[in-house]
Amino acid sequence: MVTRRGYGQGHVTLTAVPVETQLTATPGGFLSPEAEPWHSLYRLLTASISRPIDSDSPELAITLHGDHYAILINHGNNPAIAKFAPEITPIRWLHGSATIAGHHAAIVEFQPSQT
Repeated sequence: MVTRRGYGQGHVTLTAVPVETQLTATPGGFLSPEAEPWHSLYRLLTASISRPIDSDSPELAITLHGDHYAILINHGNNPAIAKFAPEITPIRWLHGSATIAGHHAAIVEFQPSQT
């Protein structure tokens, strides 16, 4: 069951099914070839959220730190590519690059484009 309600200028979504509990108790529950595409559910639930950095790879974890830094960790075996929103400009890569090898990480400093 999924419930979604407006809150302020956004929404709050509650999933009354312990998806993470089930997935973490299942070896390879997130990323094995036999795993259900759970990342599609998260994409659907967060479709209205604007992300400065994103990827088509569900194995790439992206965390934002402040307004100008991001850490990208590729939990998969294959390379993953970070994509920047049109209004974002990468300033410099402190570690790695936009193509992150399997089981590697990258750190980027970025800013909104000056228009």
